[in-house]
Amino acid sequence: LNHLLIVFSNQQVVSEPIITHLGPKIRWEIRRTLVEMILQSKEAARPKILALQRKGERIQARGHCLRRC
Repeated sequence: LNHLLIVFSNQQVVSEPIITHLGPKIRWEIRRTLVEMILQSKEAARPKILALQRKGERIQARGHCLRRC
């Protein structure tokens, strides 16, 4: 399974499984939506996010504005 690694500012790392059957050509908008859904499910612990990493791919996160590094 592919996992989304969420690294918080307190160095806590949360690994979440993400949908993989859509294939490697999944559109970035869909990926961003999945990321935001995962982040919203972490409302109990929402420190500042330093980095998102998916399948060796680094994503910069600023609030809810996610973009590729």
